[in-house]
Amino acid sequence: MKKILYGMPSPDVLESGEYIIAGCMLGPDAPQIGCPSCGYEAHPGGRTYRTEFTKPILKPGTEDWDEPEIIQRKIDLVTASDEEVWALSDGLFQARLELLHRGVDEKQINDRFLEEENWSFMPFKPFEQVLVHVDSLTREPLMASWFFAHGSTHGFCFIRAGGEHWDTVGTTNQFHDLMLSLKRASLEAWTVAVDDSYPDPDGPPTDLSSPAVRAVIEGRYPDFGPWDSKEERPILWPYWFESDRSFWA
Repeated sequence: MKKILYGMPSPDVLESGEYIIAGCMLGPDAPQIGCPSCGYEAHPGGRTYRTEFTKPILKPGTEDWDEPEIIQRKIDLVTASDEEVWALSDGLFQARLELLHRGVDEKQINDRFLEEENWSFMPFKPFEQVLVHVDSLTREPLMASWFFAHGSTHGFCFIRAGGEHWDTVGTTNQFHDLMLSLKRASLEAWTVAVDDSYPDPDGPPTDLSSPAVRAVIEGRYPDFGPWDSKEERPILWPYWFESDRSFWA
C-alpha cells in the first residue's frame, strides 16, 4: 500500500515511486492510501471515509484579544482519542462515521446530539421535512419550505406566500438571512404532512400535495390538519448549520 498524493508534485516526488499520483481533484472523502498493482483505494485502518482534516481554530492565548489569531489545526481521526472524536462529531460527519467504526451504536450517536439540542443536523439516514411559516397574530401566511439532510449534505427550498416559483438556498448565510427575515413575536412554524413522495435534493419541489402548502402559495392562511404539528423553536433554525457549511454539497 502507498499513500495517494493529490496536487501538483515536483519532478523528484513524481519520479520517486513512493506515492500514487492522483491529480488535483480532491473530494471530501478522497481515498488516502491505495495499491498500485490492483487499484484498491481506501483510508487507514480499512475505513471508507476521509480521516485527515485541517480545521481553523483560535490560537491558544489569543481568545480574549479584540482580533484573535486563527491557526489551522491538523486532525487525524485514526489516532484521535474517543473523547476527541466525540467532540469533533459536533460538526464533522466523518467523525460520526469514525464512532460507528469504533463500535458506537448509531442510535447512541443520534441521541447524544438530540439531548444536547445541537442543530448541526447530520443524520445517517435521509431526512426530509416540509414546513409552513405563518404569523399567528395577523393571520398572515409567510413562507413554505422544504428541508433535506443526509450526512453532511443539506438542501433547502422555499416559496414566499403568493409566490410563483420555488427558490433554493445556496449558502448557510443566505439561509440565516432568510430565516431571520421572518423573525417576529408571533411567528409560528408548522411541520406539515404531504401526500406524495418528496422530491430529490437535485432541485426545488413543484407540488408537495399539502393543503397547507397550497394555501400559502395562494396567499391564504392555512387550516392545519390533524397530521400537521407546530414546532417549538422556529427561530433557532439558523443554528442547525455552522457558518461555513454550504447547502447542496
